Amino acid sequence: SVEMQDTVRYQDDALRQIKTFLDDRVGAGEWVMLLTADNGSQYPWEESGGIPIDPTKMKALVNERFDVT
Repeated sequence: SVEMQDTVRYQDDALRQIKTFLDDRVGAGEWVMLLTADNGSQYPWEESGGIPIDPTKMKALVNERFDVT
C-alpha cells in the first residue's frame, strides 16, 4: 500500500540520519548497531524456528565483545 511504502521510506530515511550522526559523533567504523523487530503477532518460537531474544543477555554479550566506554 502507499501507506506502507511511506512508512518504510520514512524509516529508511531515519536510519540514514542515525548512521550519519553516529559516524560524525563516534567515527565511521567505530560503532555497532543491533536492530531487532517484533511486529506484535509472532508465532511461538518453537513453531516458527525463530530465536527468542533476551535483552539482558544481549546487552551483556555486546558489552563483553565491544569497548563500551
